[in-house]
Order: sequence, then C-alpha cells, then structure tokens
Amino acid sequence: MSTFLTVATTVWGLVMALAPVLQIRLILQTRDSSQVSLSWMFILLIGYILWFAYGIVFDTTPLIIANSVSAIVGLTLVVLVFKYRTPELAKVAQEDDGMSASTSAPASTAPGILA
Repeated sequence: MSTFLTVATTVWGLVMALAPVLQIRLILQTRDSSQVSLSWMFILLIGYILWFAYGIVFDTTPLIIANSVSAIVGLTLVVLVFKYRTPELAKVAQEDDGMSASTSAPASTAPGILA
C-alpha cells in the first residue's frame, strides 16, 4: 500500500505542478496576464519552496520531485505575468479612449431598463 501511495502522490503532485501550464499557454496566446493574481502565485511559490526543503531534509522523493517541478513552472508563470502585464493606468486610458457616444445604447433600449 505504501508503494502505491508513493507512486500516486508523486504522479498527482506532478499533475498539480503542471496545471499552471494551462495558464501559461493562455497568457502566451493572448499576450495578456492581467487576470493572474501575483499574490496568489507568490504564496504558492513560497509553499513549493518550503515543501521542497522539507522533502530534502526528510529525504522524501515525492515531495522533492513534485515541488521542484512546481517551483519551476510557478517561476515561469511569474516571469510571464511580469512580461505581459500592462500597467493599470494605461489599460484604463485605452478603455476610456475606446468609448464613444455613438457606441453606447440609448437608455430606453438598454437591457433591463423599462421605457
């Protein structure tokens, strides 16, 4: 049973470690990382590093493998977030410039408003 749990936790740890690759792929496709929380990613990175250190101290191979891959993928995500993050003020200015009176619907035809 312990061998099964060792293999299962190692494999699932790697699946979890590679899950952010889906977010990385989306960032690369859209060239936008504005929806990714850096706070969330830094909390995860600290956890990966702590669990990796725990695995080293207690010679726990599944923790070492899963958390080293997690840290590499997490760092890659952080780098891409910084690379493709647009400054918030520039983004707001772009949105304001894109709005014009001709594109807004009259109040009487706006959804949810009765005339």
